[in-house]
Amino acid sequence: MWDIKTQLRKINGSSERYTFQMETQNQLGEVSVVAHQYDNSLTTPEMGLNKLNTKQIMQLPVALGESDVLKTVQMLPGVNMGNEGMAGISVRGGSPDQTLIMLDNVPVYNINHLFGFFSVFNSLAINDVTLIKGAIPARYGGRLSSILDISMKEGNKNEHIQMLEIGTMSGKGSAEGPLFKGKGSYMVSGRRTWLDLPLLAYFLIEESDSRVGYNFWDINGKINVKLSSKDHLYSSFYTGRDVFHVGAYNNKENTRFDYRFSWGNFTSSFRWNHLFSDKLFMNLTLYNSNYIYDKSSESLPQDDSNVDDWKEKHRSSLNDFCLKMEFDYSLNANHRLKFGGNWSNKAFLPESIKLNYNDSLLNNRVNKNGSSYFAEFYIEDELSLGENLKVNLGLRSSFKLSGESIEPYLLPRFSFAWNAVEKLSFKAGYSRMVQHLHQLSNSSLAFPTDLWVVSSDSVKSSNSNLFTIGAYFIPNPMYQFSVEVYYSQLQNVVSYFPGVDFTTLDDKHDWYDIVMQGKGKTYGIELMIDKKIGALTGFINYTWSRSFRFFDELSLWGYFPYDYDRPHKLSAMANYEFPSHKGEKYKKSISAAFTFSSGRVMSLSTATYPYIAMESISYERYYNPEQVFYTPVPNNVRLSNFHHLDISFHLESVRNGIGSWTFGVYNVYNHFNASYYNVQKDGIKEVTLFPVQPFISWKKKF
Repeated sequence: MWDIKTQLRKINGSSERYTFQMETQNQLGEVSVVAHQYDNSLTTPEMGLNKLNTKQIMQLPVALGESDVLKTVQMLPGVNMGNEGMAGISVRGGSPDQTLIMLDNVPVYNINHLFGFFSVFNSLAINDVTLIKGAIPARYGGRLSSILDISMKEGNKNEHIQMLEIGTMSGKGSAEGPLFKGKGSYMVSGRRTWLDLPLLAYFLIEESDSRVGYNFWDINGKINVKLSSKDHLYSSFYTGRDVFHVGAYNNKENTRFDYRFSWGNFTSSFRWNHLFSDKLFMNLTLYNSNYIYDKSSESLPQDDSNVDDWKEKHRSSLNDFCLKMEFDYSLNANHRLKFGGNWSNKAFLPESIKLNYNDSLLNNRVNKNGSSYFAEFYIEDELSLGENLKVNLGLRSSFKLSGESIEPYLLPRFSFAWNAVEKLSFKAGYSRMVQHLHQLSNSSLAFPTDLWVVSSDSVKSSNSNLFTIGAYFIPNPMYQFSVEVYYSQLQNVVSYFPGVDFTTLDDKHDWYDIVMQGKGKTYGIELMIDKKIGALTGFINYTWSRSFRFFDELSLWGYFPYDYDRPHKLSAMANYEFPSHKGEKYKKSISAAFTFSSGRVMSLSTATYPYIAMESISYERYYNPEQVFYTPVPNNVRLSNFHHLDISFHLESVRNGIGSWTFGVYNVYNHFNASYYNVQKDGIKEVTLFPVQPFISWKKKF
């Protein structure tokens, strides 16, 4: 037996360096470094903060067996999905674009693979995930409701490791290891679906003249190099794309029709951090995030016949360049300053359309595109006022520069934590936020055709005031209990006029002609019980919340329930690790997850009447039907409640050369959860894409 000795040392959170001398008799067993964060959770002013690691993400059983960051985040209190099986998220009743989603501190503008059923984040490349939805610190900005910060693995500095995982939907792999004799490391990971392979085999066997194909892929990479004891360089990138293709041969006209739809992201960042002293630390980051989707269709003659040919191309994009500088200055153990700023340029193209007919250009229309510059500065002052009170005071300023105009915004932030007794604390916070980017969407699905635009003279930037209070009880490191109450006021939120979207535009109008701006409010209460240590771990949380919108153009109805209004949500997850015995090949564990939420809302007409022109309602110049469907109030119908239970069993190999297995069942009791809806004459038809589904995946470490 080893002679195990324990060292205990209290760390005060400052930037001091600590050296631990490990005593051993030339034999070193497993070394565990445990951070007892429960004390810090009680005393820090941060609120609405949830953290997930790779293990938690991999444990959650999900549809089709594809572990997914965003579907794990959907289990957290205050977070909802759009529809069944979708990877998009709505935080505290806000729209998906009101959450800033970052990968290694770089915004990602399209988060969806497979039309929203999976996210673009490969679990093999992810290290941890942080969601902030309460008092948002001044160092974050650009969105109204929350921040989702996803960090990639930095790579193993001691040995080369390869991972291969094969699942129902895709295959993925990763490699990591040391660089420059242990002074650096690398990580690279890739993933590809094989949905197109059975489709291709089918059409080849049938010798069909038609083709239908779909695939997605993505690649993550990261390098970090330690130049000296005070300098560190990081570089990371992500690229991924979805491609959907349909091809058909028309025997009658002897023509070939091709339709192709693709979308994807590219992000890259270069970061240098420098330690000026034990008190002052700097991060300098340069990043680029680019999102683009292309849609094309064409009909071409197969021979020299006189059949006409035509080509049509659509494109939309958003390109974001940013230079960011951040400083962290520790005056002493009880007083810390964070300050910095960034300069960015956001160039956007909502949609361009190019139509050729017999090699003649008939239409080359570009909806209002543009480029805006933004300058932002912030300062945070976190200090302790006595032993039991910590305060975070912050101020962020945002300047939008477009043409010759400058729009300034001052955004105060405030939060405090009062440690009332040893294991109980109370917190409160306020954040004012501004959002210059808008995502135009006409459904609760996060389709890649949703378009990004930047606020203009006619469409103002959105802003919000978020108030949060909470109580937190942590009796020991094993259990945590919390309750949070929030209220948010929203101004200048954007929506399409009813009955219109980009497809209704003509040559005389642009995107800002078909949107309206209004206000909103969201409020709710979140309860959470979390067990973090032991063979059995997991959480139970419940959220009661409401979300409403108001538009002058629809003022007849006053405030009405927003698309993401879900009054009730209950979610629970448990993981049990079976005891290990000497000589076993696998560590065994079982996971279960249950989710319940109120059904989504939608507008359902209850009567029709003849159309009568009313000039006071500007959007009717686009939407001029002979018959109008009467809806007593927007989103007047709430559909069926959503719930399902998922179970998975994990066999994790403990020896090299043995693969790990996961077996599971999604929607165990086969509950009918609607993925989308069709409105028919006799009512609403709910369609599900995810009945009971068994799945299996295999992973091997080399």
